[in-house]
Amino acid sequence: MQSNRRKNFSRLLVISYWLLVAALPVHGQSSVLDLNDSIQAKKQAQRELQQKIAEYNRKIRETQRKSASLKNQIHILDANINKAELEIRTKELEAEQLKLESDLIAREIEAEQKRQNDTLSEIARGLREIKRYDDRRYLEVLLTEPSFSSVLDQLYFSERLVTHLRDKLSTIQAIRQILTLNRENLREKYDEANAKKENLAILQTTFEQEKRAKEGLFGKTKATEGEFQTLLQQLRAAASAIDSDIVTIEKKIRERLDLADRLAGDTGVISWPIPPVGGISAQFHDPDYPFRYLFEHAGVDIRTPQGTPVRAASSGYVAAAFNGGLGIRPSYVMLVHGNQLSTVYMHLSSISVRPDTFVARGDVIGHSGGTPRTSGAGRWSTGPHLHFETRLNGVPVNPLGYLP
Repeated sequence: MQSNRRKNFSRLLVISYWLLVAALPVHGQSSVLDLNDSIQAKKQAQRELQQKIAEYNRKIRETQRKSASLKNQIHILDANINKAELEIRTKELEAEQLKLESDLIAREIEAEQKRQNDTLSEIARGLREIKRYDDRRYLEVLLTEPSFSSVLDQLYFSERLVTHLRDKLSTIQAIRQILTLNRENLREKYDEANAKKENLAILQTTFEQEKRAKEGLFGKTKATEGEFQTLLQQLRAAASAIDSDIVTIEKKIRERLDLADRLAGDTGVISWPIPPVGGISAQFHDPDYPFRYLFEHAGVDIRTPQGTPVRAASSGYVAAAFNGGLGIRPSYVMLVHGNQLSTVYMHLSSISVRPDTFVARGDVIGHSGGTPRTSGAGRWSTGPHLHFETRLNGVPVNPLGYLP
């Protein structure tokens, strides 16, 4: 009777071990589902905002097709301001979504750690059980058990227990791999969240400037249509003069200097002149550029706070360093490189290089500007940023085709 009870108990113990894994409780399951629901809600809200942003872009393009007038220009700037507000809210939702995703990963890490601890406890119990059986002499088992089959049952139980513990060790290894992956994901989420915060801060700073752009560009909204048309002519003339100067200067320099020999080894891919954490506010030949009726946008506008160090995108020759002061033209630096490529850095608040000198990739050539009514911003800037151009044989090309 005692032997049967022992045998039944042994079998029950094995079954209990196997059931324990399958029956482990899912901690915080409802809270995890709530987090997933919240993440999906944030994504849906972002999609709805993107649709509204697209609608503002459509309105901007429609207005741009109309005649250039003070009224239409104010409508364009208003649409850009409204669009910027939506972009800020979108970034806020992205940051909130990242926080929720980080919380979800943290919950998963917590659950896996508990599963690991439970599995380790189970292994410890199993090892104690094996030791209890190993401490018994086989002779004792033979003498105390009523039949040889009972002895085999005991040995079979011991073998099953060892196999079960091996499986548990494999489970521990799998859990540790999951924990390592989740911790890496959590670090990436934190890094991405910090970048979003920096991006959002820059967006909010530039937005405050853009809200004042109407006054900075055209004076009070009560300005007359005649004054506006005069300003348009001045801006077109200034833009044409800058483009002509850039083309002429580069051509003369390439005729005079052998840059290919001097700058050999630093061609091809160029570096970002400033970190693009603030994002790009205007693309190359951007159809939504608010002053497209004045000129085609020949570069990319990179959002950045006023005074950010601007670095040479590649080693080159300083072909021009124009200080526009508070005039209608913006301050800019042009570098000529050895691969028929030149780069232009515009709306600078200060310039750190002199013409007819060489700079290395990464050297500071000036500081960003663009805040309306500040030195170097020029008359058509709508907020702090860097206007960055790449030109191939003097013709503007998309900088994103050369940047990493």
